[in-house]
Amino acid sequence: TAPRDEQRHPWYAGHGYASVRVDVRGHGNSRGMPGDEYDEQELADGVAVVEWLAAQPWCSGRVGMFGISWGGFNSLQIAARAPEALKAIVTVCSADDRYDNDVHYMGGSVLAVDMHAWAATMLAFVCRPPDPTHVGDDWRRMWLDRLEAVEPFIHTWLAHQSRDDYWRH
Repeated sequence: TAPRDEQRHPWYAGHGYASVRVDVRGHGNSRGMPGDEYDEQELADGVAVVEWLAAQPWCSGRVGMFGISWGGFNSLQIAARAPEALKAIVTVCSADDRYDNDVHYMGGSVLAVDMHAWAATMLAFVCRPPDPTHVGDDWRRMWLDRLEAVEPFIHTWLAHQSRDDYWRH
């Protein structure tokens, strides 16, 4: 995301907006262990980030979110929780139904190309090491702990082939 961030963040700052990139717990340079896509911890963390941003002295108390794909769907789910400070979201190429119109199933059938490709992409993303420049000398231990905790999403998705509580949240 760095090439996009290098374009967006300065533009936003030049127009009076603070813009913050946030990694999901256990991904990128964040601490903690990775969880499932859009799990309760991720969404609770998202609400906490909105509240933290709103409380900063450089913030007006009004927060917006934007995202493409995962970030867009994450924005929709956090908006559904209605944190008071969240005033706007912009979501692009995201879904409002993970089961039926995302990358998993269509009409109960596995979207073979999309589901497997997305699962492989996410496995690669979560297995990348954190950057020692940002997390310090502890990066290797963080990375190895993260690798031990990784559960490929495909296992969970294929274990839930019908619209059940897993997909409904």
